[in-house]
Amino acid sequence: MSTKTRNWLIFAVILLLALASPEVLARAGGGHSFSGGGSHSSGHSSSGGGYSSRGYSGGGSSDGDGLALIFWLLFQRPEIGVPVLIVVGVVTFYQKYQQSNGYGRTVTRSQSYEAWQEQPAVPTRKPPVRTGDLTRVDPDFSVPLFMDMARLVYTRAQEHSAQLDPLMGYLSPGARRTIETALAGDKVSDVCIGASQLTSVQVIGEWQKLKVRFEANLARRSGDGKTRQFLRVETWEFGRKSGSRSLGPDRMQELRCPSCGNASETRSDGRCTRCETVINDGRLMWIVRGIAITANEEVPRVALTLGGGMEAGTQVPTRPDDDVGPNLRRLSVMQPDFQPSAFQARAKATFLRVQQAWSTGDRAALRPLESDFLYQQHRYWLDRYAAEGLTNRCTDVRVRDVNFARVTVDGYVAAVTVRIFASMNDWTEDQRGKVLGGSKSEPRIFSEYWTFVRSIRAQPTQSAAAGPVGCPSCGAPLDRVSDAGICGYCEAKITSGTFDWVLNDIQQDEVWGG
Repeated sequence: MSTKTRNWLIFAVILLLALASPEVLARAGGGHSFSGGGSHSSGHSSSGGGYSSRGYSGGGSSDGDGLALIFWLLFQRPEIGVPVLIVVGVVTFYQKYQQSNGYGRTVTRSQSYEAWQEQPAVPTRKPPVRTGDLTRVDPDFSVPLFMDMARLVYTRAQEHSAQLDPLMGYLSPGARRTIETALAGDKVSDVCIGASQLTSVQVIGEWQKLKVRFEANLARRSGDGKTRQFLRVETWEFGRKSGSRSLGPDRMQELRCPSCGNASETRSDGRCTRCETVINDGRLMWIVRGIAITANEEVPRVALTLGGGMEAGTQVPTRPDDDVGPNLRRLSVMQPDFQPSAFQARAKATFLRVQQAWSTGDRAALRPLESDFLYQQHRYWLDRYAAEGLTNRCTDVRVRDVNFARVTVDGYVAAVTVRIFASMNDWTEDQRGKVLGGSKSEPRIFSEYWTFVRSIRAQPTQSAAAGPVGCPSCGAPLDRVSDAGICGYCEAKITSGTFDWVLNDIQQDEVWGG
């Protein structure tokens, strides 16, 4: 092979590597992909994930081996390597073409933050799932509480997959078999739910059925002692018998016995260890009736961003739910300290505080602001970045606008979702301060949907616009809040929404289901 030909082949491989490099965001709200690399299928982003509106990609650890094989073939067996390179190049180009035509997250760099204006666009979002059929027979049904329970059952089932007997109060035999088969004997050490979305609500005959789509990252330790990260995409069907009524936060958020409130895990036959009540027949509590797994793939290490620009979906106009206005007025009457303008100011202040805490890796500053679910996701990613010697920095964070998108009030919880338009310089650096991805100077322009929750029985607070400056229970400083969200002075749980608003969910703009 001539030197000229060899140089051209080297250039071709480098170009292929550049084309194949995935784009994954890295800020607190969608600032990393929980899949570890690449854009992947839409559904829902909560705290974590670079998402695209269609398509899924994300490789495993075999990507580097494949490129190494192409390199070897090019120089040792060019009659095979050259055609392989051409085919791979065409496929990669096609994927990028698909992405540029709306089949993946795209970034436009032709507009500055100052020049950006919201432009009309054809809405492509799916309508939200309606719960009317369920709330008509159960007025106390609460989507936020149900989702807290669903995520808790999901997490515990994965972590206890080697011994599921204590969770049989919440799993059908078929669901148990699906979990055990999918993990193939591996032990799960970490579960990071990057997305969870209620996709279906049905009341059919004697059963009430809800389906939840999860996208999660599982750290699995196999028999050879190696721990690998896997992306799991699956849909869980929860069911309960018609005539059942929703339980309060104390039973739903901690998986307590629906009959006596016992917090202990159930027996292998699904009975409460204290009162002997059968829990897994759907009469008193939601149980997992079925699981459908659509992806179970190994994913690589933390990926890095490409830089600044405007993210896909940012220009799509905000489409608030029809009942946002009436529910805002209703909430203002129920809770006199709630005022729309003050809440918008609070959402902005929380956004800025979260980004600052994320950029500095200050978990203590994050904890009082976030629900258990969201904090666990942020802590997971901060730890994962740190383990790889990386830090994601966010500077010059600016909020352009805060719009109301959804307001719900049920028998227990008020939930307010706002769309936040913002920009920031977003980059990832190593321990020496070397920039490995993103940009220190070119801002990234985006919008996200942030959901806050609070108990409808919460007492008025003095921090309506600025966010919490002290414990909402005792007023002490927030310097002793544990990872469990408990104040070190009064031992009250302050991150459940019982006392004040907490940030409970973050969704990326292009997959918002509103």
